[in-house]
Amino acid sequence: MRLLPPSLLTAALPVYANRIVENFDFAWKFQLGDTPNAQAASFDDSQWRSIQLPHDFSIEQTPAFGKRSLQDNGWFPGGIGWYRKTFVAPKDWAGKKVFITFDGVYHQSEVWLNGIHLGFHPYGYSSKNRSGWQVGRFGWALTISA
Repeated sequence: MRLLPPSLLTAALPVYANRIVENFDFAWKFQLGDTPNAQAASFDDSQWRSIQLPHDFSIEQTPAFGKRSLQDNGWFPGGIGWYRKTFVAPKDWAGKKVFITFDGVYHQSEVWLNGIHLGFHPYGYSSKNRSGWQVGRFGWALTISA
């Protein structure tokens, strides 16, 4: 995943000189299964497993060879998994729009920032860009949940 806080990001202008790309692949928390209220900023994920992206929880499960419904998934079961990352927005992001880009989330993905729903994407393994939002809490913890 990349977090993009550009000063200018306009489709009409191919000028990206002010764009900053942050690597957000590290220090994520993961939990397999649907966890109620995991999108809330105050949710306690301290017992979740620490991971880095990219991550595919399906290949960590036991394959179900012969189960016809899983044939298209390489025999691996799917399911629901939660990912969370808490970070502090630097002060130099003030006045800039921040974009979150996921490079390859599987289908039916949703993203929240501090409990605020940023969007839903029904398709799989395609890049997803969440609309720009203004960061208003500098020096405070912000939590991305997906």
